[in-house]
Amino acid sequence: MSDLVHHALAHAGKPATTPWVVTLVSGEKLTGPITVLADGCYAIGLGQIKYFASDKVASLNVSGAGAFPI
Repeated sequence: MSDLVHHALAHAGKPATTPWVVTLVSGEKLTGPITVLADGCYAIGLGQIKYFASDKVASLNVSGAGAFPI
């Protein structure tokens, strides 16, 4: 399976410092810049870092780029 979070980040064409809103399938919302850690694994935030896997993401949103439903 292809990493849809990676494709959404590439498609948006935003700088690494862009704050994203990631909604997980559990309903939890994470905000901040996204850092790629490994295939399908990401960190988000500044100061307080949260970690997530691409298979747990329901949608990504960033100002000016629209929503990327997964």
